[in-house]
Amino acid sequence: MGEKGHGKIQKRLMLYRAAREAELGIFVLMGWRVRLGERHYRIPNILVVAGPEPSEEILTQPLFLCIEVLPPEDRMSRIMKKVADYIAFGVRYL
Repeated sequence: MGEKGHGKIQKRLMLYRAAREAELGIFVLMGWRVRLGERHYRIPNILVVAGPEPSEEILTQPLFLCIEVLPPEDRMSRIMKKVADYIAFGVRYL
């Protein structure tokens, strides 16, 4: 995160999905904190919630779609930890 290429990919993915919110009945946002457990949080690059915009400041409901734009230097063990966290939380699509 923090590199130009990473940001450009996030922007394209976000704009594509955000332009279809009303059509698909979804809410899309970048960098929204998600509470996975008592003291466990993640901040996905882009997330999609099925239905209207939730009112909570920190999201506690399972996501419909979670997008993480991964840098080439990211280790597989770190990626798999994120994947396991999101699946345990009930994310339908990664």
